[in-house]
Amino acid sequence: MKREIIEININVELNDDVSVELEFDCINNHMEILKVTDIEEKITEAEEFFDTSVLTTSDFSNLSEEEITDAIIAALAKDTFKEVEIEIVFSDGTEVKFKIDGEEDEEDD
Repeated sequence: MKREIIEININVELNDDVSVELEFDCINNHMEILKVTDIEEKITEAEEFFDTSVLTTSDFSNLSEEEITDAIIAALAKDTFKEVEIEIVFSDGTEVKFKIDGEEDEEDD
């Protein structure tokens, strides 16, 4: 039996001390997005941070882990980030987690 992806969680830590947490329920095609600064704020539009269409148009079940990671990184609206954490939950209960370190802002001397 083929295991299906049921949930994708993405946490993007941006260089300006803002992070965006995105939870995508693949079964119900439902997305919840939080913008986190000093407070958590539920937002409805994530395009400033992430091209959410990649979650609804990609067939993640037929992609390798590397292809999934590449698709998510390509969907980031910001070119620079400190860190991206991706968690994929499968129908059999297994989870796969990725952590990608981004570029740090360099300070001029």
